Amino acid sequence: MFNFFNYLRMKNYLKYTLQNLKSQITIIAMIMFCLSCHETMITKDFTSDLDLISAIKDAKNKVIISKNSLPEETKISISFNYYGNYISKSELAPELGYQVDLRKHKGMQVANKTVTYFDIDGRMLLADEDFKAKRAVKGKKKGNRKNKDLEDCFDFVYPFTLVMPDVSEIEISDTEGWDFVKAWYEANPEEQERPTFVFPLNILVEDSEMEINNENEFKVVAEGCKNGKGHSQGKEDCFEVVYPFTLKMPDSTLITLESNDGKAAVKAWHEAHPDVRGKGVFVFPINIIFEGNEMKINGQDELKAIAEGCKNGKSDDRKKEDCFEIVYPFTLSMPDGT
Repeated sequence: MFNFFNYLRMKNYLKYTLQNLKSQITIIAMIMFCLSCHETMITKDFTSDLDLISAIKDAKNKVIISKNSLPEETKISISFNYYGNYISKSELAPELGYQVDLRKHKGMQVANKTVTYFDIDGRMLLADEDFKAKRAVKGKKKGNRKNKDLEDCFDFVYPFTLVMPDVSEIEISDTEGWDFVKAWYEANPEEQERPTFVFPLNILVEDSEMEINNENEFKVVAEGCKNGKGHSQGKEDCFEVVYPFTLKMPDSTLITLESNDGKAAVKAWHEAHPDVRGKGVFVFPINIIFEGNEMKINGQDELKAIAEGCKNGKSDDRKKEDCFEIVYPFTLSMPDGT
């Protein structure tokens, strides 16, 4: 049987519940709005990126977060500006922004650490306004490879060995071997030191294999890379080998290079023979372009003589007068007979 009093009681209860729910939703919305305003005001309190970076760096309440928790803009910025690096640690400074530790994945600078900062929305923070301008110009000229790797001008010949900061050794047998170094640092996230190379090791520069015997020789190669020269004392600086030519590998295999792309075959041979330290040698005769002229080289001695000339600065960018001095006074006969 219908009970009118129960109906009124239920109606009033539902009305009260809905009003209470509406009030709670309004309060939650106001709190979220205020938090958003508060967050924005905090960010605007900093007059420069440098101030915000300092605040994030000095924050005592930073918490470690997963890289997947970083803003999408941050992840895109890292992949765009720090090619070849991986995220080793990411931290959130509440209401301020993010501190992200990066390490080089492979190459001569393997495990090199870079610390970057981002505001709460994920925008990259840059401390130096002049650097911002230079970075923008550089980006327009060179596309998205702003931080070009020093190793881009040479390839490692596998295998070789790295000594880790705890004196353990990791042998890099192929390109996937760099992942073992990454795994070591992921297991030791607070480690600041980088691994060291065990010398000698071999690298490929253009079509030539080169033995590196110590850290100083490695630095010379790095300087050459930085200056865009492939390597700083390469034979190609003053002469150029004319294609095609043939290399005889240590197992007597012959590899003919028809163009610059042929070096991929040389690299593949070394990857297939990781225990071989030797390098390919020219099958003579070969032709080279030297001082604008093509000339035939019949043997290793002739090539060595040219190379010595390069090494001593007698290349095509030097004037012939550089090797002697004129004694004054002297006379010039002009074309009109004067």
